[in-house]
Amino acid sequence: MLDRKDIDPIRKRTPDKRGEEGRIYFFGTPENPLVLKEWYRTHRQVKHETEDAKRIPVSPFHHKAVFYEMTIIHELFPDHTVGIVGGVDPRLTTGSDGEIQFDPTADVPMTVTKRAQGDTELLKRYDAIVDAGYAIIHGLQDNGLTEDKKLAMYLAGQAVDHAVVDEFGPELINGGADVATALATARAINPTSIIVKMLERGITPVHPQFNFVPRQAKVNDLPPYGTFVELRILDPQRLSASLANDPAGQTLKRKLARWQLFDRLDRAYLGLCELCPQQFVEDATVQRALVETLLVAQQQPNLINLPYSMSGFGIQHAKTQAEVLAALRKLRATFDKTS
Repeated sequence: MLDRKDIDPIRKRTPDKRGEEGRIYFFGTPENPLVLKEWYRTHRQVKHETEDAKRIPVSPFHHKAVFYEMTIIHELFPDHTVGIVGGVDPRLTTGSDGEIQFDPTADVPMTVTKRAQGDTELLKRYDAIVDAGYAIIHGLQDNGLTEDKKLAMYLAGQAVDHAVVDEFGPELINGGADVATALATARAINPTSIIVKMLERGITPVHPQFNFVPRQAKVNDLPPYGTFVELRILDPQRLSASLANDPAGQTLKRKLARWQLFDRLDRAYLGLCELCPQQFVEDATVQRALVETLLVAQQQPNLINLPYSMSGFGIQHAKTQAEVLAALRKLRATFDKTS
């Protein structure tokens, strides 16, 4: 991973792109082109924030979940995905006593990936479509969202989706939120596409129309012809089962276990922020207590369930900071007892 002294000058520039989740900076050398992403939210937060107008900070576990997820995916599909170099969250530091400390005001989490190399002319056509869509979407977001603007954003995104599919192939159609539905859709469009191969292992591109670098077809290439820059593990059980006869299966299973741990912690952080009354969500003391609770829970990963099972601790009913902190202490105690 690059040092902060390498990254900080890059971040002083105007971002090269601004996506749904963060600011993007291109850097590196022609031989080793890289992409730095500053995260200000994630896809999991988008729906909640749009519907409820609730600001939720990115969890300090997110960069590690992204790192292991992208590492696994790239090892399985190296010709159609970007490699990840590393990730860091400056909000996390280690004190002189060896304990992890969290300062929610310190900075934002970041990841560095390889930069996909596409065909110059195809990429110009692709960027013209996507950048025009983002210009509309960000223009609407930056001036306060209303119901009319939400509809206009949706329509702008849909227009980009259709234009990209028309230009670069029907395989880029987003087939659904679960593997079975998405796989049926992908097979019906083109049973030999790389997306079918990915879905068969429980992996899916994220909003592929917006996260794709097109290229000319190579020898023995599979459509759509290009590189996906954002993907996720949609079905870890399917992925694990697919590794049984893979030469690198045991190594990948260990990485999968690490991803599942940080993915659970990431989901738990988001879920507790969703439960927490808005006036306390960005309270620095509350955030520190939340992270400290989850760091204890990290030692008992099997007890980290999805957020809805955590509502029994009263966080959603808290009226004061003290009540939120008391609820988090109660939650933390359940993990302390089992350590």
